[in-house]
Amino acid sequence: MEELFVDELKDLYSAEKQIAKSLPKLAKAATSPELKEAFESQLQETLGQIERLDQVFDLMSKPHKGEALPWHARRAGGRLRGAGGCREG
Repeated sequence: MEELFVDELKDLYSAEKQIAKSLPKLAKAATSPELKEAFESQLQETLGQIERLDQVFDLMSKPHKGEALPWHARRAGGRLRGAGGCREG
């Protein structure tokens, strides 16, 4: 059960890191000041989530570097395999 929990935390960590990487680009491309501010605000929240996840991994003495695949690809692949819609290997 702990392994599943750690795997889910790694997925969350990976997702937050990818979001944090994307938000500055979205803010730069925003055409309205309100949208730019919303992206910048979300970036600060996302960075806070990353810090909290770092703390959880530290408290659990677990590494938090996930797989190289983007988080959505890992999740979709797992769902497809579980539903018989994707072959493994």
